Amino acid sequence: MSSPTPYTFEIIYGVNAPDATWLFDDQLGVETCKVNPGDQILFTFSGPGIVTQVAVLTGQLQFEPALWPFKGAGGDISIMPKAVMTVGPSLGLWGMCVAFAVLFPDGATKFYFVPDPELQVGSIP
Repeated sequence: MSSPTPYTFEIIYGVNAPDATWLFDDQLGVETCKVNPGDQILFTFSGPGIVTQVAVLTGQLQFEPALWPFKGAGGDISIMPKAVMTVGPSLGLWGMCVAFAVLFPDGATKFYFVPDPELQVGSIP
């Protein structure tokens, strides 16, 4: 059995941007984040202010009840910046989104949404 591979899912946001963008392992525009069971994904945030709350939502694109991509987690997961999630044993293709709140130095809070990265666990023919 091979060692787990570490990946980074970096979320980039700005004060005047309505949505955030993301990089998967330093690559912009990755259509599908391909991982294997046991791999680990580090969630990081780049932008001003303090990220105060994060929700990762997942849903399987080929429906199988009660299967989720991350070990020990359901379809909606509360995390904090620099959280490391371990990919579970369920193979498949999931839609994923990240919603988060940022507190800025002037006291304002802004909410962001990272739309539609897909997470593929294992190889799919």
